[in-house]
Amino acid sequence: MTELRLFTSESVTEGHPDKVCDTWISDAILDGLLEQDRKARVAVETMVTTGLVHVAGEVNTGYVEIPQIIRSEVRTSATPPTSASTGTPAASRSPSASSHPTSRAASTTRGGPGRGDPRSYDLQGAEDQGLMVGYACTETPTMLLPIHPAHRLTEHLAYVRRENVVEGLRPTARPR
Repeated sequence: MTELRLFTSESVTEGHPDKVCDTWISDAILDGLLEQDRKARVAVETMVTTGLVHVAGEVNTGYVEIPQIIRSEVRTSATPPTSASTGTPAASRSPSASSHPTSRAASTTRGGPGRGDPRSYDLQGAEDQGLMVGYACTETPTMLLPIHPAHRLTEHLAYVRRENVVEGLRPTARPR
Protein backbone atom coordinates (compact mmCIF):
# COMPACT_ATOMS: atom_id res chain seq x y z
CA MET A 1 0.00 0.00 0.00
CA THR A 2 1.31 3.47 -0.94
CA GLU A 3 1.47 6.01 1.85
CA LEU A 4 -0.05 9.37 0.94
CA ARG A 5 1.70 12.51 2.11
CA LEU A 6 0.39 16.04 2.16
CA PHE A 7 2.54 18.49 0.19
CA THR A 8 1.57 22.15 0.18
CA SER A 9 2.97 25.33 -1.32
CA GLU A 10 2.41 29.03 -0.89
CA SER A 11 2.63 31.93 -3.27
CA VAL A 12 2.91 35.46 -1.94
CA THR A 13 1.16 38.46 -3.47
CA GLU A 14 3.00 41.14 -5.42
CA GLY A 15 3.17 43.49 -2.45
CA HIS A 16 4.23 40.93 0.16
CA PRO A 17 7.49 41.96 1.89
CA ASP A 18 9.18 38.69 0.82
CA LYS A 19 8.39 39.47 -2.83
CA VAL A 20 9.62 43.06 -2.50
CA CYS A 21 12.86 41.80 -0.92
CA ASP A 22 13.62 39.00 -3.35
CA THR A 23 12.05 40.03 -6.64
CA TRP A 24 12.76 43.75 -6.48
CA ILE A 25 15.72 44.59 -4.25
CA SER A 26 17.98 41.50 -4.12
CA ASP A 27 17.50 40.80 -7.83
CA ALA A 28 18.37 44.41 -8.74
CA ILE A 29 21.58 44.23 -6.67
CA LEU A 30 22.51 40.94 -8.34
CA ASP A 31 21.74 42.37 -11.80
CA GLY A 32 23.94 45.42 -11.11
CA LEU A 33 26.87 43.25 -10.04
CA LEU A 34 26.44 40.83 -12.96
CA GLU A 35 26.53 43.79 -15.37
CA GLN A 36 30.04 44.50 -14.08
CA ASP A 37 31.22 40.89 -13.87
CA ARG A 38 29.37 37.95 -15.46
CA LYS A 39 31.20 35.59 -13.06
CA ALA A 40 30.20 37.52 -9.93
CA ARG A 41 29.41 35.44 -6.85
CA VAL A 42 26.71 37.15 -4.83
CA ALA A 43 24.82 35.99 -1.75
CA VAL A 44 22.63 38.84 -0.46
CA GLU A 45 19.54 38.84 1.70
CA THR A 46 17.10 41.72 2.06
CA MET A 47 14.79 42.43 4.99
CA VAL A 48 12.03 45.03 5.07
CA THR A 49 9.80 46.20 7.86
CA THR A 50 7.96 49.43 8.51
CA GLY A 51 10.41 52.22 7.73
CA LEU A 52 13.47 49.99 7.34
CA VAL A 53 15.20 48.18 4.50
CA HIS A 54 18.38 46.25 5.28
CA VAL A 55 20.59 44.30 2.88
CA ALA A 56 23.39 42.01 4.06
CA GLY A 57 25.54 39.40 2.42
CA GLU A 58 28.68 38.36 0.63
CA VAL A 59 29.97 39.65 -2.70
CA ASN A 60 33.17 38.57 -4.44
CA THR A 61 33.39 41.30 -7.05
CA GLY A 62 32.52 44.83 -8.06
CA TYR A 63 30.52 47.52 -6.34
CA VAL A 64 27.03 48.86 -6.71
CA GLU A 65 25.43 51.69 -4.79
CA ILE A 66 23.09 49.51 -2.70
CA PRO A 67 21.23 52.37 -0.93
CA GLN A 68 20.49 53.95 -4.33
CA ILE A 69 19.22 50.61 -5.69
CA ILE A 70 17.04 50.12 -2.60
CA ARG A 71 15.48 53.59 -2.98
CA SER A 72 14.82 53.06 -6.68
CA GLU A 73 13.33 49.60 -6.27
CA VAL A 74 11.14 50.46 -3.29
CA ARG A 75 9.72 53.44 -5.19
CA THR A 76 8.79 51.24 -8.17
CA SER A 77 7.68 48.11 -6.30
CA ALA A 78 4.03 47.26 -5.83
CA THR A 79 3.94 48.41 -2.21
CA PRO A 80 6.73 50.46 -0.70
CA PRO A 81 7.28 49.88 3.03
CA THR A 82 6.14 53.00 4.85
CA SER A 83 6.58 54.58 8.21
CA ALA A 84 3.55 53.86 10.35
CA SER A 85 3.78 57.30 11.95
CA THR A 86 4.31 59.45 8.85
CA GLY A 87 3.32 57.31 5.88
CA THR A 88 6.66 58.29 4.33
CA PRO A 89 8.13 55.66 2.01
CA ALA A 90 11.05 53.88 3.63
CA ALA A 91 13.10 54.64 0.54
CA SER A 92 13.20 58.32 1.48
CA ARG A 93 15.23 57.56 4.61
CA SER A 94 18.64 55.94 4.88
CA PRO A 95 18.47 52.25 3.98
CA SER A 96 21.23 50.16 5.52
CA ALA A 97 23.55 47.73 3.79
CA SER A 98 26.44 45.59 4.91
CA SER A 99 28.47 43.17 2.86
CA HIS A 100 31.85 41.53 2.94
CA PRO A 101 33.90 39.50 0.49
CA THR A 102 32.87 35.88 0.08
CA SER A 103 34.69 33.49 2.38
CA ARG A 104 37.90 32.00 0.98
CA ALA A 105 36.53 28.61 2.05
CA ALA A 106 33.24 29.14 0.25
CA SER A 107 32.59 26.84 -2.67
CA THR A 108 31.35 29.88 -4.58
CA THR A 109 35.02 30.81 -4.71
CA ARG A 110 36.74 27.42 -4.96
CA GLY A 111 36.17 23.77 -4.19
CA GLY A 112 32.84 22.30 -3.18
CA PRO A 113 30.77 19.50 -4.65
CA GLY A 114 31.02 19.01 -8.38
CA ARG A 115 33.93 21.41 -8.77
CA GLY A 116 36.80 19.05 -9.34
CA ASP A 117 38.39 17.03 -6.57
CA PRO A 118 35.72 15.29 -4.41
CA ARG A 119 37.98 15.86 -1.41
CA SER A 120 37.11 19.57 -1.72
CA TYR A 121 33.95 19.10 0.39
CA ASP A 122 35.93 20.42 3.34
CA LEU A 123 36.09 23.77 1.52
CA GLN A 124 32.31 24.09 1.34
CA GLY A 125 31.04 27.36 2.81
CA ALA A 126 27.93 28.01 4.88
CA GLU A 127 26.11 29.68 2.00
CA ASP A 128 26.20 26.38 0.14
CA GLN A 129 23.72 24.71 2.44
CA GLY A 130 20.51 25.71 0.63
CA LEU A 131 17.89 23.09 -0.06
CA MET A 132 15.78 23.30 -3.21
CA VAL A 133 12.89 21.04 -4.13
CA GLY A 134 11.96 20.48 -7.72
CA TYR A 135 11.71 17.88 -10.41
CA ALA A 136 10.12 17.26 -13.78
CA CYS A 137 6.46 16.34 -13.53
CA THR A 138 3.26 16.09 -15.53
CA GLU A 139 0.85 17.26 -12.79
CA THR A 140 0.36 20.60 -14.60
CA PRO A 141 1.86 21.96 -17.83
CA THR A 142 4.51 23.94 -15.92
CA MET A 143 4.96 22.90 -12.27
CA LEU A 144 3.96 20.71 -9.34
CA LEU A 145 0.25 20.79 -8.57
CA PRO A 146 0.39 22.45 -5.10
CA ILE A 147 2.17 25.57 -6.36
CA HIS A 148 0.09 25.91 -9.55
CA PRO A 149 -3.22 26.93 -7.89
CA ALA A 150 -1.33 29.01 -5.31
CA HIS A 151 0.23 31.08 -8.12
CA ARG A 152 -3.07 31.36 -10.00
CA LEU A 153 -4.85 32.59 -6.84
CA THR A 154 -2.26 35.30 -6.15
CA GLU A 155 -2.34 36.36 -9.82
CA HIS A 156 -6.13 36.69 -9.57
CA LEU A 157 -5.80 38.68 -6.33
CA ALA A 158 -3.51 41.12 -8.17
CA TYR A 159 -6.08 41.47 -10.97
CA VAL A 160 -8.93 41.98 -8.51
CA ARG A 161 -6.92 44.67 -6.69
CA ARG A 162 -5.86 46.54 -9.85
CA GLU A 163 -9.40 46.50 -11.27
CA ASN A 164 -10.80 47.54 -7.86
CA VAL A 165 -13.21 44.58 -7.87
CA VAL A 166 -12.66 44.39 -4.11
CA GLU A 167 -12.47 47.94 -2.87
CA GLY A 168 -9.54 48.74 -0.60
CA LEU A 169 -7.52 45.59 -1.29
CA ARG A 170 -3.82 46.34 -0.76
CA PRO A 171 -0.92 44.78 -2.72
CA THR A 172 -0.39 42.47 0.25
CA ALA A 173 -3.93 41.09 -0.39
CA ARG A 174 -5.17 42.52 2.90
CA PRO A 175 -8.02 45.04 3.06
CA ARG A 176 -7.30 48.62 4.09
